[in-house]
Amino acid sequence: MKRVLAALAAASWLVACGGGTTTPPPTGPTQYDQTQKPVSPKGSIIVRVVDVGTASPLEGVTVKVPGSDIVGTTNADGIFKFDNMVVNSTYMFIFEKAGYLRARTSTSISGSAGNSPLENSTTTFSIDLYPANGSVSGFVFLPNGNPAPNATVYVDQRNNIGSSAGESIVSATTGMDGSFTLMGLATAPTGVSTRVYARWYDENGDMQADYASTSSFVTLFPGQPGRVFITYSASSIGQQIIASNVFDGQIAAGEDLQFTFALPLFTGTLQGMGATPWTLSQVSNGNSVPVEGTFMSATELRVKPALNSLREGERYTLTLALRNASTNQGTNSQFNATISFQVRPAMVMPFTAQVSGLTVTNSNPIAGPFGPTAFDFSSNTFTIAFSPAAGAVRYELYARDTRNNPNYVLVQPIAATGAPRIETTFVSLPGTFNAPFSQPLAGGNRVNFAVVGIDAYGTRAPLMAATPVEVRDTVPPTAGGVVYANATPSNPTVDAINDTSAPATIRLRITYSEPMDPASMVTYTTTASPAPMSAWNWESSTAGILTLTIGANNDASGSFAIRGGRDAAGNDIVRAGDLVGSLTGRRELLANGDFQMGATCGLGSWTPSTLNSGPAPAAVNNNGAIAGSTSPCAAVLGSIPGGAPGVGRSRIVQDVTLASLMGTGHRYEFTGRHRTVNVVNNAAPGASYSFGCRVTTPADVLVQPLFNGNPNAGYLTSGPIDLSAQAGNSIRIQCETDNVNMMAPGFGAMYLDELSVALVKPGTL
Repeated sequence: MKRVLAALAAASWLVACGGGTTTPPPTGPTQYDQTQKPVSPKGSIIVRVVDVGTASPLEGVTVKVPGSDIVGTTNADGIFKFDNMVVNSTYMFIFEKAGYLRARTSTSISGSAGNSPLENSTTTFSIDLYPANGSVSGFVFLPNGNPAPNATVYVDQRNNIGSSAGESIVSATTGMDGSFTLMGLATAPTGVSTRVYARWYDENGDMQADYASTSSFVTLFPGQPGRVFITYSASSIGQQIIASNVFDGQIAAGEDLQFTFALPLFTGTLQGMGATPWTLSQVSNGNSVPVEGTFMSATELRVKPALNSLREGERYTLTLALRNASTNQGTNSQFNATISFQVRPAMVMPFTAQVSGLTVTNSNPIAGPFGPTAFDFSSNTFTIAFSPAAGAVRYELYARDTRNNPNYVLVQPIAATGAPRIETTFVSLPGTFNAPFSQPLAGGNRVNFAVVGIDAYGTRAPLMAATPVEVRDTVPPTAGGVVYANATPSNPTVDAINDTSAPATIRLRITYSEPMDPASMVTYTTTASPAPMSAWNWESSTAGILTLTIGANNDASGSFAIRGGRDAAGNDIVRAGDLVGSLTGRRELLANGDFQMGATCGLGSWTPSTLNSGPAPAAVNNNGAIAGSTSPCAAVLGSIPGGAPGVGRSRIVQDVTLASLMGTGHRYEFTGRHRTVNVVNNAAPGASYSFGCRVTTPADVLVQPLFNGNPNAGYLTSGPIDLSAQAGNSIRIQCETDNVNMMAPGFGAMYLDELSVALVKPGTL
């Protein structure tokens, strides 16, 4: 990276140890301090070094700028700040610390107002250092299975973790048994895929490769030595280029092309047709460029283009047609290779032009009162638009976020269109931006987008100097709904009237459209008096439980509004998103409808009666074994099968007063559960029973039937039956069994479970 040297020629540096800053140069004469602008404005570069294995900052890392005396050491936060760096210049940095791979990278410091560079500009960047604590051992074998002694084995760590993150090539020579061990290799908790090479091998000592280079992969983790076995291939023998100064596809203007080959070459003069060993041509027009080739040794070739023949920025193709040393120069057996490269300036000037007017909009705009720059938690299609940077021939889009990607991640390349404004639509973020919510902007995550230009020489404008655009969730959340969390099959609706002498609770589950802030709360307001006590807790990131505590003998039915809550991005639920509804309630008017008196079964408030020797009504234990029973106790009327056959009537009654409902919107309803049994008495043909419950006046005048029983094995549910027409009256609930043929005793019984006459206040959730 020669571009850094020009910027350093006039600077004198003194760097403080332990993360300090450089001492500024002495100021000029006093009379010029207020008027003279600096010839080379200065700024700062701040670098942070992180251990890739622990994601922790690295203290004590030596940071150098090659070709200068600039040097520093990172502090406890892994940071070092370089002051007095020339604005609009590119610097290369080398990072060294014992136990880590040596690394290098370059960055630019830019800042300008119009055509004038700015003083005190700042650039920040970070770099990961890889612990060099990995090792791999193994064996190299020949195709016949014998060991390959004295073979060269190596790992080029630039291929594993990138040229900017590691500059170490580790090599070893195999022993007589073909064994080897390589130390000082990069590791990471997620593993580093490492390619182990066995260089071309001369088995018979004739200075020619009998087997071509081969390789094998192994993944290295901290504290876990790798193991690999490499076998040369009998069918893979031949010439190859193993080193070159154009491996990255570029060469500086005026520089020779250099190549190192795996096998010795024929270095004499070729004769006959096809005797041109090297041909250089310009890609754009196909014109040939004069070149001169020189063999520096049997395995090294230098190709020198004619003076000033290569144009900066142009692409060229070099075609090689060479002979191996083992073949006669007149034969057609030759080694062919084509190498393409681009010419960069001998002293590359930094490319600092930035795009302008970057905008990020939603490719799928959100309906309602939201503009194209509004994003919700699940937004993941973005439209990127910007004005071109002068001199850029292509662009790259980068993004970083506040959760998983603190460093910029390359999202996609963008072609230069020549239009005054470049736009690309339906851009999606990589999967790392979606964890752990599966949506990139969920959980309050924010994403920064930045675009950098790349010039014809492949030089990128400094990413850290680009002006980013931040997007986040700005759309308020919505409440998805509320359900009765206490619901059971036997109690599917809310009962907000507490008829008991102890407090009761109602639990309402509220769901939201996206992950919410667990520090936010909701409030519950109601028309009920007295209002229930309310408490809120988050059940998950998208749902919560509102617990309502209703005091003894209190009525909490009535309309309500549930307000509050904000999403993880800080957007409050708007008033239009309130949950409104009303709670229903049931006030029981029939006493002892479950026939349970404390811990025992009894008729309680029911008045029993018999007629014509009918069996006396009683309360018995259901024992929980009767299908459909909902309470431990039941009333039994009539003759129980297995006992003595009976005749006559068995009845229970209870009077209830129904208050007026004028203008309340409430209603009265009856519900009940019953089961019946009827066994024919063969000794008394014709004996049968009738079963049922009905509403009468207190004078026993029929008002309406409630149900007539038919023999069944389990309990049947009756109702709800609307009794609102009897509002303002006193009614009597009568349930009885009656032997139809009084002179023929039989077995007939009816069991009653959970009879109810209730004042019902309708509600909605």
